[in-house]
Order: sequence, then C-alpha cells, then structure tokens
Amino acid sequence: MRVSLSCALFADPALLLLDEPTNHLDLEAVLWLEKYLTSKFKGTLVVVSHDRHFLNEVVTDVVHFHKNKLTTYRGDINNFTAVRDEDRKRQIRQREVQEAKRQHLQKYIDLHAQAGENGVKAAKQRKSRMKKLDKLGVMAAGEGKKYKASYDGDAEEIQEYEEDEEVTLTFPDPGAYDGDIVCLDRLSFGYDPNKLLLKDVDLSIDAKSRIALLGRNGCGKSTLIKLVVGALEPLKGKASRDGRAKIEYLAQHQLEQLDPDGTPMQTMLDRYPGDRGNAHALELRRYLANFGLGGDVLPKQKIHTMSGGQKCRLCLACAMYRKPHMLILDEPTNHLDLETTEALIEAIKTFKGGVLLVSHDQHLLTSVCKHLYVVENGQVERLRQGTTNGEAFEAYKKAVVQGRR
Repeated sequence: MRVSLSCALFADPALLLLDEPTNHLDLEAVLWLEKYLTSKFKGTLVVVSHDRHFLNEVVTDVVHFHKNKLTTYRGDINNFTAVRDEDRKRQIRQREVQEAKRQHLQKYIDLHAQAGENGVKAAKQRKSRMKKLDKLGVMAAGEGKKYKASYDGDAEEIQEYEEDEEVTLTFPDPGAYDGDIVCLDRLSFGYDPNKLLLKDVDLSIDAKSRIALLGRNGCGKSTLIKLVVGALEPLKGKASRDGRAKIEYLAQHQLEQLDPDGTPMQTMLDRYPGDRGNAHALELRRYLANFGLGGDVLPKQKIHTMSGGQKCRLCLACAMYRKPHMLILDEPTNHLDLETTEALIEAIKTFKGGVLLVSHDQHLLTSVCKHLYVVENGQVERLRQGTTNGEAFEAYKKAVVQGRR
C-alpha cells in the first residue's frame, strides 16, 4: 500500500482517486497521509473510505450512494451525519402531516357519501375535497419550495423514510471473571536469538482491560499478540495464561481462511457441530442474527458472494460463540463500513470481557480503549502524557507528525 500511494502521490495528479487508502497502513502512515492531503496536495481528491477520522480530516464534501441515488452534502462526515439526521426527522414530520390531512379529508368524503348528500352543492364539495386529497402528494422541497405536479400527471407522494439497514453486533456475556487473564513478566523474544524484537516486556490483561497497541508496521505488535495467545514462546521471561480463561483472537487475515464455497451456517456447524440436531442448527441460526447474518438468505449464502464486512461479522460470530473472557482484534475495521464500525464500538463497550486491540482507526481507538501502549524499539510502554487518555493520544499523534517518534 505504501508503494502504491507513493507512486500515485509522486505523479502529482490533477485528480487523485483513492479506494480505502488507510487499509493496511499503520497509524503513523495514516497521520502522514492526512497531513499530506490537507497541506500539500493541490489537486482534486475523490476517496472511498470507512475511516471516520480520516474522512473528517481530508474531505470537504460527501457523496452518499443510497438506494441507487447519489446525493451530495457539503462538509465532513460529522456534518453529513447531522444533516442526514435532520433530513430524516423533517421527512418523517412531513409524512405525518400529510397522513393527518389525508385522513381528515377522507373522513369528510366518507361521511357525506354515507349521509346520501347528493345535491349539486354537496357533490361539488366532495369533488373539491377529492382534488385536495389527490394533491396531497405535492412534496415540499428541503429549501421550503414546492414541486409543481403535472396537470395530467400523478402527484408525487411523500414516501415513508427508508432507514439504512441497521447493523447490530451483540457479544455474549462470558460471565464474571476475577484476576489476570494474561500476564507477561520480563518477556523477551526474537525470531533470531541474537536480534531481539521485544525486550523485557511487562503487561497484565484482565476482564476489564481495554488495551490498544500502537506502533509502526513491523515493530512487533502482531508478534506480541502471538505471544499473548501462546502461538509463540518467549526466549526469556514468562507468558502466563489462566487456564480457566477462554481467549479468542481475530487475526488480520482470518477472512482469507474462510471456505469460499461454504456458507455462514456451514462454517458455524463445522466449528461447533454440537449434537448435529435440528435444535442446535436453529440455535446457531438465531445466534448468527446477533451479528447481522440472520434471515432466510444470509445464513445460506455462499461466502465468496459476501462482502468483506459480512465475512468479518462471520469471523466475529465464530470467535464469540465460546463466550470468551478476552477478545484480541488485529485491524478489525479493514473490511467494515462506517455503520458496522459503529456497531463494533457499541459491542465492545458493552462486552464484559477484556479486549486487546491493534488498529489504525482513530475513532475506534479513542472510543473504546482505556490504555494505549506503544511498541517501539523493542519496548512496550504505556502512554502517560496528559491527564486523560484522549490527551495522551493527541500528544502521541503530535509527536508522530512532528517526527519525534
């Protein structure tokens, strides 16, 4: 990704098209890209991204693709969200007013028809009310103007507001757990014993932990995670894991390991066969609905036809079925859209277990993580600048941008 970005930026194009540019970048590279696009790039930028903070930094307009239509909004993602919410409220109010008028006119017409008022005057009044009823569909524009209906055409009715498909993620409760789940004591590791990647690392993780690991690609974050879960053994020191605790790890490239010809239901049954009875299959089907994979179609859909976000939700469903006491996520938002990222944030906030997170998504980091650790030069150190977690993170970002880290 760095090489591709370098080639594109070196060309200094008049029009730069970027499709998910922050995927596979570390936080340091994302911060550099934000600064370059806002201070040095002079051309037109069109970017597709799910990274809320990145978009808020670099865009001036948002083009929303919804229900086969493109709508342009001035401002950043936060402004887009606020305007969309106001549009939704206004359309709902307009619809309610229209329906109230419709019911009032229809009631008048029905009452006088039942009363047998068929005189010329009564007929004219009913005809007048029926015309008003037909014209109720003439819709007020957002600016307060009115669209003119064609003389012979049908009036345009104010439609019910179509909500975006809501994505929810519900993590099961692992139950109460006391004490450390994982404890690293003066741990050292290197793939070459003569060249240590991590030196004298001390880290404790319990069921209340919300820890983020920061650092550039290649600094040892993924290696540290493998030491935490026991996939690697330290050269020196100790990595202790409580045998009672269940730990699940959602790796960055786990989506690629899914069987493309399988389905969500088959994937769950292969991993958790149970008694292979109908009751167990029904339980798994209901469980998948907690990760936005319910209904009649999605559980049976071929994985190779699913979006990256749907595959990620399936991997999360597989990981959470055992009700782990600790969840480890390595770049979980790479394939998620904005709405699913928000759903993940809410799920982590309500999760009763510990979380260890590696991510370049600043919105995710600042929303859920209580403690930030920087992996750098073989050391793992907690950020302590500032009086709050947010201040410490901002100080870290400032140091990265200024080249002090």
